[in-house]
Amino acid sequence: MRISLRGRTTTSATASTEPVERRPEARFLLLDLARLLAALAVVLYHFVAREHDQWGSSAQNLFPVLSQVSVYGFLGVQLFFVISGFVILMSVENRSVRQFAAARAARLFPAYWVAVLATAALLVWIAPQLHQDVSLSQVLVNLTLLQTPLGIAPVDGVYWTLWVEVTFYAAIALLVALGVTGRGMTWFMVGWPVAGLAVSLLGNEKLIFLLAAEHAPWFAAGMCLYLMHRHGRTAFRWAFLVLVTALAVRQTLAFNVPDTEPYTDVPVSRVVAAVLAVAIVAVMTVVTQTDLKSVGRPWMITAGALTYPLYLLHEYWGWWMIGLVQPVAGHLAALAAALLLSLLMAHVVAHGVERPVRPRLRRALEKLLARP
Repeated sequence: MRISLRGRTTTSATASTEPVERRPEARFLLLDLARLLAALAVVLYHFVAREHDQWGSSAQNLFPVLSQVSVYGFLGVQLFFVISGFVILMSVENRSVRQFAAARAARLFPAYWVAVLATAALLVWIAPQLHQDVSLSQVLVNLTLLQTPLGIAPVDGVYWTLWVEVTFYAAIALLVALGVTGRGMTWFMVGWPVAGLAVSLLGNEKLIFLLAAEHAPWFAAGMCLYLMHRHGRTAFRWAFLVLVTALAVRQTLAFNVPDTEPYTDVPVSRVVAAVLAVAIVAVMTVVTQTDLKSVGRPWMITAGALTYPLYLLHEYWGWWMIGLVQPVAGHLAALAAALLLSLLMAHVVAHGVERPVRPRLRRALEKLLARP
């Protein structure tokens, strides 16, 4: 079973086991750069604005200007979600459920497995001063990516976004499996954030979790931008983009800002957060709907490849490096060392693990899922 976002879905008994000839899609190089910038925003938030004890002092005192800016780095995650909404619709078109599932699993797991094991080793054997207890059973559950629904603590707090991504992937895979057409995909794009708003207003925490209600508008914005790029900028799509941007602002102020405030002593302005939320969608619109979509340099692909492992590995490894360097060389050298270590580890994982393992794992999973 395959999906075309333009027209009717075609199915056959053998189609799901045959390779799909996909029309090549031009790569949006600026999206690769945007992904890396989003990751760096999150990294700076965790290093400079989020409270941790490795500085030996308040980060706000050490970085009076940078901390005021980097505190809004939590919105880098929302930028990830917009990009994901765009890219997933691009990747699912003319693919079978088997191909889509195999591709997403191969994309998520290799770097994630390395990150879980590396961070667990750091916390248990190298940096007990970080005061994070990790058990073998916790690590094993984390390796399945099921820790969130099972109520098990993550080895690293940044993993929470992966379950949100998996929820989105599962919803798209279900739509493909059900033979949803382009029109049905549009109804999902509209209905999901609206339903998320409804359960948010009702305060039903279980439904908020199941629907990823606080994040739905961001994915929907990315989906809308892809449909505009692929099938035209209609009045309906422009109107929906405005609506979903307003919902994204609402959910940011209702969920993301309050969730951030307990973890930082840097004041978070709701006005600034709202402006930045609008700016995220605006920038993504410019990048994907104007001539900028064909602008870029090959190095941006290399930079974008660092994004996922950088996000997965930076937090505890960076804090550990800050704790080592800060007493000896000062806070600026400590920040530089933490950034350098995080980027170096991301490079090693991207090129030493993801590049060779991902295609092999994808092919193996496709064969496995093709079995009766």
